[in-house]
Amino acid sequence: MNVRRGLVARFCYGVGGIATAVKDVAVVHFLLLFYTQVAGLPGYLFGIAAMIGQLVDAVLDPVIGTWSDNTRTRLGRRHPFMLGAALPYALAFVLLFNPPRGLGTPALFCWAALLLVSTRALLATFAIPHAALGAELSTDYDERTRIAGDRTVLAFLGAILLPAFAYREIFRAEGAADGRLVPENYLTYALLSGGAILVATLLASAGTLRHIRQLPVPRARRELHVLDPFRDVLFALRNSNFRRVFIALLFTGAVAGVSTMFDALGWLYLWELDTDQTSLLALSSMLPALLAFLLLAPLSRRFEKRTLYFVTLLVMIVNVSWLYGGRLLDVLPENGTRAIFWLVFTYNFITIAALVIYASVWPSIIADIADEYEVEHGERKDGVFFAALAFGLKIPQGLGNVLGGFLISWAGVTMGMQPGAVPEQSLFRLALIAGPFVAAALIPPMLALWRYDITRARHGELRRVLDGRASRA
Repeated sequence: MNVRRGLVARFCYGVGGIATAVKDVAVVHFLLLFYTQVAGLPGYLFGIAAMIGQLVDAVLDPVIGTWSDNTRTRLGRRHPFMLGAALPYALAFVLLFNPPRGLGTPALFCWAALLLVSTRALLATFAIPHAALGAELSTDYDERTRIAGDRTVLAFLGAILLPAFAYREIFRAEGAADGRLVPENYLTYALLSGGAILVATLLASAGTLRHIRQLPVPRARRELHVLDPFRDVLFALRNSNFRRVFIALLFTGAVAGVSTMFDALGWLYLWELDTDQTSLLALSSMLPALLAFLLLAPLSRRFEKRTLYFVTLLVMIVNVSWLYGGRLLDVLPENGTRAIFWLVFTYNFITIAALVIYASVWPSIIADIADEYEVEHGERKDGVFFAALAFGLKIPQGLGNVLGGFLISWAGVTMGMQPGAVPEQSLFRLALIAGPFVAAALIPPMLALWRYDITRARHGELRRVLDGRASRA
């Protein structure tokens, strides 16, 4: 079933990406700052809390994927999960930024860990079935990339507009104090984000309801046992192409786990951008996101998906190297100048464009692997594949969070530091981690996917087999 004629359904489906974007915005821009610089939780303890959330989330992902694959209701097998997670996820997110006042360090750690677990688990309950739904909405090789691109671009727009508004209107400087260090601002931010979650999840669910009858269903109801989801993951890993993608994302998850711990600290301390500049930087990210979206269709027609994957990673390696390498070598302009802002702007532009294309390609790759699996085994397992990838991504990401937390302590960034007052050694260490460390760690994911072999021609053969089976049935 293809949805080319259903632009409304494609838009509604894509809006669901905002539910994930809200979490990503919090992780990249505000969560670390809130807990370490405002609430007073040491960096290494926040890293451990983040790892606990990631690990529990990783264990739940295969359960959700297998459960969703084997669900049969009048609302299909994806929508009951998507609708059921909407309100609880929004509420958990609000509570994440509102620990009770007066908590000591042990209690604050427990609150952070508990709410991180809850928020991530509820997001996974929506996001795993939502990702699998996207793979099922079309059987066309290029259309799948466009559907994934809809979700990716709308998610990026949400990830751009939300922090841009928050920096400019919620976290504005209050006298001599930076607004990002004022506790009360985080309640307003959390309520705004919770509302965005609720709208995105409900719209994505309601807007695709009419396609339920055209989606694949499990051939028979399967009695599930506790270990079945993990057996499904191991069985999925027998597919050589999926194994290559899985290994690539293991490395990517570790890189993301470390780098997301440093993004907000870099903007605040390493580049000393004020909230107006940060808001403008976030808002201007719409330009590369839209440019990448416009380029996605012609690029996907012109190049193989593996080629696009390689090129985007290579661009990110070069990009992170020149900016942070320039800071380490002390050849960049002074902080506070227009020149440094425009250099950071250029870096951000290139990063966003590459990430949009990268994030659109790999879900489309998984949909093609699901076709290959169905040809080989006669059963469709989109939920298992996406859950297995989430499992493989989040465990190293959680370990990366812990490493990032300890690296923050190693860098010497402590609670309440104002921009411009951070020791030079701490700035050097921040740049070392965010630059050369990240660049080197992005090389293994490129090598892991070197032998991936589902080309456009190969996928055409797979679809002919599946379409032939469908017509005979």
